[in-house]
Amino acid sequence: MELRGNMVKANPPRHTAGCGHPACASDGIELHARDAAAAVLGDDELVRVCAQETAGVKPDFESQHHVLEVKELNSPALLKFFDAHASHRENPHLPIEGLSELWMVWADVSDAIESFDGKIPTPKAKSLIESLAPLLADMEARGVTDAFGDERVWPHIRRLLGFQAHCSVIPGAAPGRAPGIHFGVAHGHERTMHLEDDVVTFLQRWLDSDYSMNARNSLASDERKGRRVVALVASMDGPAAAMLRTLSETPGEAIPTPLRLPSEIDAVIVTTGHEVLHFDCDTGWARHTAASLGL
Repeated sequence: MELRGNMVKANPPRHTAGCGHPACASDGIELHARDAAAAVLGDDELVRVCAQETAGVKPDFESQHHVLEVKELNSPALLKFFDAHASHRENPHLPIEGLSELWMVWADVSDAIESFDGKIPTPKAKSLIESLAPLLADMEARGVTDAFGDERVWPHIRRLLGFQAHCSVIPGAAPGRAPGIHFGVAHGHERTMHLEDDVVTFLQRWLDSDYSMNARNSLASDERKGRRVVALVASMDGPAAAMLRTLSETPGEAIPTPLRLPSEIDAVIVTTGHEVLHFDCDTGWARHTAASLGL
């Protein structure tokens, strides 16, 4: 298994049988989660469930012994922001006619990264640059090199870029770089650096929330037999960032507190890229390196 940024390159499927319908094909993230679950559960027979076989919700994969639902732990609002600003992130230097300085501009997306809700507002892509340009020109005309604290401009900058935005002239910008904006993204997240809080409490909040209902409904189908497992694919682009950082700093450390699983779920698997966590009420927590599982 190979992770590059947010891109997932799946290993060859352990088991290729399935209905073959294009609409039922799994993406790389689902295949990665399936392979991680197969390795942890010792079940190489997990196959994709046909979306057309019956009406209603259903899990993603099943075998004789398990049913598996895959969910991503990310922020839809943050991903929408990244998609909208893809050109700015790929080419962060944006020349702007009429400016004489190169400005470092950071958009604050802290609210979005802390939420599973796709409706959290983020800086607007279409109007951002054209709205910033006259504000930067105004500061240059007055000799202001940092927007923070400037009573005339700062309220507008914060409204455009977010509460913890940053906007200042880059001192001694490299010769030959056209005046304009160097665009970046900033965010913060709260964490305690304790597994109890950043892992157990975080996952419990997700399990107890409405965000888990789709997974719970998919696993609760009466005609499905076998142990019901949810596989969570954790991403740095969302609320799981604090959990991932704390896990990376505590390799091999035991997770002390059990989860309280809803009645529809028998086990939870969490993939982090370098590690796979497994919890069920019978055996408790287990931490496996991806390498030890052959991922």
